[in-house]
Amino acid sequence: ESSGGLGKLDLRTRRPTSFTPSLAEGQSKGTKPPRVPVVAMASGAADDVWYVARYALGRYRSRDDQWEFSPDLQHAATLVSAADKLFVGTGPYGSFRGDQPAGLGLRTLSFKDEQWRTFPAIPGLPNEQVTALAVDGHNLWVGGKAYIALVDPEQDKVLRFAYVRARRVEQIQVGGGCLWAQFDKHLFKAPLTASH
Repeated sequence: ESSGGLGKLDLRTRRPTSFTPSLAEGQSKGTKPPRVPVVAMASGAADDVWYVARYALGRYRSRDDQWEFSPDLQHAATLVSAADKLFVGTGPYGSFRGDQPAGLGLRTLSFKDEQWRTFPAIPGLPNEQVTALAVDGHNLWVGGKAYIALVDPEQDKVLRFAYVRARRVEQIQVGGGCLWAQFDKHLFKAPLTASH
């Protein structure tokens, strides 16, 4: 729970590279690679790598070899990228600094203009409780505390949702014509034709 990091593997040469700084380096000025568990990763624009390291959202700009921490987004729990956007779900204690309104717990970053959008709160669904995300075409599957929903992130609409008996949805995947969800140490599936 207190150690971890980030690395890469060159598939052509099979050469691993660790980005985790040595403990002997101590604390230095500037942003460095994480030394804590990385729980989610997604690709971004210009070969950027976005990651969640113990609830903190970070970005590694591989072309410039620069590490950045996003101070605006606190308590990120999961993320996924699609086309020109990054979707970030916040966990049980998620918050957005400043005067941002509270919403469902889903934030969208446009890679084009680097602007954040907040998905609005939905009556009947817990706010700030997004723990799993999966892209499905132009829509997004969102899992959280006791629910799974299909949302249209462009129109800020919930298309479908279902309550589930779980404190949190751990993972969501789309494949083989089904929606797959993991929670409470079990794997569940539902045909996508039933959800569209």
